[in-house]
Amino acid sequence: MWDQHDDTKFGVVVGLLDALPWLRGLTYVAMMTEPYAFGRQAPWDATWEDVRRQRLQAERPDLGGYAEFWTRRGTPYHPFRTAAGDGYFTNAGRSAYFAAVPTEDLADTLVLIDPDTGLSAKPARGKECLYVLPSEIAELARRATGRSVLLTFQYPNRDRRHRLDHITRCHDLFAGAVGWDRTCWWISSEDTALHCAALSAADTTVLRTAVARIAAQRGWASNS
Repeated sequence: MWDQHDDTKFGVVVGLLDALPWLRGLTYVAMMTEPYAFGRQAPWDATWEDVRRQRLQAERPDLGGYAEFWTRRGTPYHPFRTAAGDGYFTNAGRSAYFAAVPTEDLADTLVLIDPDTGLSAKPARGKECLYVLPSEIAELARRATGRSVLLTFQYPNRDRRHRLDHITRCHDLFAGAVGWDRTCWWISSEDTALHCAALSAADTTVLRTAVARIAAQRGWASNS
């Protein structure tokens, strides 16, 4: 179901696509996990296919489904394994999952990596599939070509006293994954953080300006 986290994520995506006109579209690496795992429940008495259908097709009247929204914007949209028959993202299948992201969808595009919880080098045992690993970000960065931009979602620490430290530690993992020679930026609302990097050094300043503008417009924090 579309929620405030999606508003933040896709608000940033729209802002970046508007600011970086060379990007050919959005590649959405959804990492969709089993909703009944880890004691979590669907928000109503429904099957996962109902949840998936609402999430991808009719979340909000003003935005419509993900695909419909990007079509209305004229943005080429490349969702990876979000169809009903694609199965879930699992820890056992994660290597094959990332290897299967089409190379053509990593060229001159905005690549949104959307784990359930965020980025971690050592996820808790049994909950590995809720996180993207630095090695997986590094793999997508290695395969991406042209002037692509990588964007990764995370939940920041709920405790405000530790939120900035948590974001910074995750950001260091992200920066190390995409390459320390690339300048990376983070942006965060109260409950959603995103890390981004331009894979072309020539685009670093433009990306920083875009992140700073988005943060200023929405009253969010960032390191730009």
